[in-house]
Amino acid sequence: MYIWSLIRAAICLILGVALVIVSLTDRLVPESKLKMFEGVPKQVRVYKASRHNKIEFYLGDLRTDYTDENPQYLQVIESVKSSQPIKVWVDADSFKDSYGRLYKMSVGDKPVITYAETVDANKKSNTYQLGIGLILGLLGGYLLFKRLKG
Repeated sequence: MYIWSLIRAAICLILGVALVIVSLTDRLVPESKLKMFEGVPKQVRVYKASRHNKIEFYLGDLRTDYTDENPQYLQVIESVKSSQPIKVWVDADSFKDSYGRLYKMSVGDKPVITYAETVDANKKSNTYQLGIGLILGLLGGYLLFKRLKG
């Protein structure tokens, strides 16, 4: 019984520290560093991935996706499925294996997702991760200390 309580406490501590690290190291790319792709989306796929709905599509050599935890998800689906040319801006540094993280999107001159919306959504997500990580880490550290001392 003692060993399992130590293992649970250690897992809590490790998960907490991992969440804190991820939330503090997830950096957004400056808007000036984004790479723009333009065209009609191909191979559009909407599906459920773990807890979130997701749309994945190709735009030329680019493959990108977008989940419903991000702003304007339904407008993104509508724009991608419209068969009209769209413009997307992705992280050029993460553009590996033809995948890029989606930051901005527009149809013609009409913005669908703005850089400001992406930044705001990312800050909220990181704040939640940091909070949960701190709670788990402190709980795990307390339980571990309590078990080892007592």
